[in-house]
Amino acid sequence: MEWWEEPWRQTAACKEAPKRIFYPSTGVSHMPALEYCNRCTVADECRDFAIRNNETLGIWGGMSAKSRNGIRPKLTDIEVARRRRLQYHAKKEDDRADTAVL
Repeated sequence: MEWWEEPWRQTAACKEAPKRIFYPSTGVSHMPALEYCNRCTVADECRDFAIRNNETLGIWGGMSAKSRNGIRPKLTDIEVARRRRLQYHAKKEDDRADTAVL
């Protein structure tokens, strides 16, 4: 699911904010983004989404990519195996769909 499709996004304080403030250039303050995050009722969900989905850019839930990287949990062997299994099955399903079209 893409971030804009997440249910929490509908009540986010930043819903109508210019997206560029959440992706500040080097040397540009990230404070405008944090002002939105500090008053947001779904900042935790936003931050958790960014961590789960390995978002490597921008301010999410009041945290920069660098800050999120410091708390991102390491994948366990079980999680790695689960992801590989899901990818394998998705590829098989895509292959079947391609074959059905022929």
